[in-house]
Parts: sequence; structure tokens; C-alpha cells
Amino acid sequence: MQLKYISILIIIILIQSCQQKSKQIVTNSNKADKQSDQRFINQYAGGYTVEVDSYKGTTVEVYILKKDRTAEWMWIKNSNGNAVIDDDQKGNWSAKSGDIAITCQGKNEASTEEFILKNGKFYDTLTGTRYLKLKQ
Repeated sequence: MQLKYISILIIIILIQSCQQKSKQIVTNSNKADKQSDQRFINQYAGGYTVEVDSYKGTTVEVYILKKDRTAEWMWIKNSNGNAVIDDDQKGNWSAKSGDIAITCQGKNEASTEEFILKNGKFYDTLTGTRYLKLKQ
């Protein structure tokens, strides 16, 4: 029951985040602005959870990728049955055929994650075990 409740809250948070304009945009990103193509921005924009096949925990990593090329990353945890945003970062993103690069501003520095389309899923290039799952 709690997992169903958390899933509903995550979807609500994703919808609300997609509707809000991002207030902070990372402007010093090199990777997120290079070779980006608007048709892939339009195609890949949306709310994603980061999935790992073997992970069944109660915390969720979320990316909101907007058509205006802004991005938001959130770490959502379960606190007594309630979904709570534990960490939140803003940034930007770019896309080209089969590739998504997301740059978010952390407390000390910006970091970029790249995801490559493989077998119908966007896998991160660092570990190859994490992938983006589009939330409808």
C-alpha cells in the first residue's frame, strides 16, 4: 500500500515540476549545449525515474527534462509513508539521436550524466546499470 501511495505522489510531483518554470539554469555547461537537436529534445522531454534492475528500495531518483532544455533532479525518500524530496538540483540538458546529457548544479560544482539508448532503454554511461524510465 505504501509503495502505491509513493508512486502516486511521485507522479503528482513530476506533473507539478513539469508545469513550473525552472528558476535556476546552469549556464556554464559545455556538454549539455553541444550538438543538441530540438527534435530529440521534443521527443525525449518528460519525467523519468532512474531505475536499477536489482534495486527495490523506498528512495527514488527522478529527472524532469523540459522542452525548454531545463532539467531538475530530485532524490525522493519515504518518510513514514510520505514522499519527501530529500535533495533537489536544477540544470539543463541536451539530446541527440540515442543520447541524453544532463548537467545539474550541485552544492559545490556542476556534474553531467550521460545516458545512451541501448535495447530500448537509456543507460548511464558511467555504470551501465542505471537507466531512465519515462513516467506517463
